[in-house]
Amino acid sequence: MTREQSSWTKSKWLWLPISLLLIVGIVLVGAVVGRGGIASKPVEEEPPQITAPDLEEVTPATEPEAPASSSPKLDSSLNQLLDAYKGEGLSGAQAFATSRTLNLVDGQVHVEIVAAAGDMPALQGAVEAAGGEYRGHYQDLMEATVPIEELEPLAARPEVQRIREPHQAMPGSSP
Repeated sequence: MTREQSSWTKSKWLWLPISLLLIVGIVLVGAVVGRGGIASKPVEEEPPQITAPDLEEVTPATEPEAPASSSPKLDSSLNQLLDAYKGEGLSGAQAFATSRTLNLVDGQVHVEIVAAAGDMPALQGAVEAAGGEYRGHYQDLMEATVPIEELEPLAARPEVQRIREPHQAMPGSSP
């Protein structure tokens, strides 16, 4: 190989990396321009227009209807049981009692009556006179079964502070 051929061969290999860099640069520029070129302005949307309703369209809020029977001395579940009884009879009351795990047998519901101090004998007589069954008491707490229709009259008595469904015993974990 002569000197002329040797320098031409060297210069040929020198241009190879330069041409590769040039090709890579063109490809990268094409990729960037192909994606959208110069960044375009985002389309500005108008904010949504909120209009106030006409005064004629606005309806006043109504209070939720209180149950037909709402004795403040009865637990809400017993008021609801009483409403079911008044609306649908014994079958409606039984369906409600079953859904709430209330103990209702032959139209009589198992309850706890919280009494004023010292009024237990009078309250026991009132429960039995109403057709209920006295089951026992401890201090000012009486356990009884009472006919559904006698819940309100018993709750209205002055010696009664509250009538509620009995607390159910829950199995505990042993230590």
